[in-house]
Amino acid sequence: MIKFTIKRLLKGLLCVWFIWTLIFFLVRVTGDPTDWMLPDGATDKELANLRASLHLDEPLGKQYIDTLTDLLQGDAGNSYYYKRDVAELYAERLGTTLRLALPAFGLAIVMGILIGTVAAIKHNTAIDRIAMTGAVVGYTMPSFCFGIIMLLIFSQKLKILPSFGTDDWKSLIMPMITLAVSPMATIARLTRSSLLDVMNREYMNGARMKGVKELVVIIRHALRNSLIPVVTGVGMQLGTILGGAVVVETVFTWPGMGMLLVTSAKQRDFPTVQSGVLLVAL
Repeated sequence: MIKFTIKRLLKGLLCVWFIWTLIFFLVRVTGDPTDWMLPDGATDKELANLRASLHLDEPLGKQYIDTLTDLLQGDAGNSYYYKRDVAELYAERLGTTLRLALPAFGLAIVMGILIGTVAAIKHNTAIDRIAMTGAVVGYTMPSFCFGIIMLLIFSQKLKILPSFGTDDWKSLIMPMITLAVSPMATIARLTRSSLLDVMNREYMNGARMKGVKELVVIIRHALRNSLIPVVTGVGMQLGTILGGAVVVETVFTWPGMGMLLVTSAKQRDFPTVQSGVLLVAL
């Protein structure tokens, strides 16, 4: 067990290092961040001084080694745009992201298991087909498309929900649902598949022969045993939700970590982008 755990941890660290290395070089392909940091008409000397202060004039290999060394020492660098420590920027926005991600995670679990259970009970009926069709659509539709559709319906047409902001509980509804749809669909499909497998076991027929009601059989015996693989799938969906928050926060202007990451990418804020992608990878 110890060897297995160590092996998994090493693989995880290797994967995170590869992703960080990839994003380090990719962000530098986007252009020079000093282009927007100086006003129009800046001299070549001013540009050279700014590049030197940010260590952008050094060879790319040296930048990589220095940045990686600082990261291993717990220093994520300073933001070019905000002029502040990157770790502090993300720490400030962590609570806002969790305020969106945790309710979305809870909604995905509850509704996913409920929809999957109903679909399994109504196997091969119209309810089952509608539920699974909706699950497939929810899983395959990009979250930004679903978010824009919700904005058009509930904010633009019906005018019952705000399109942005974090002022009250109404501001949470649309981004929470948008973020929960994809993991909800996955959990629903996994629950249905696992429950159908358990419902056909011999001990289930034995419980029915004793005269136990079908609903009691399903809840007490089938659902409990079928949730073992579902729990594993639920854990994996937490990463999906945190990664999906990047897009959803941008669509609904939710001032969390994802919004900071996207904004920093537009501004070529290399340290902030690298740290944001690293957090998502972790």
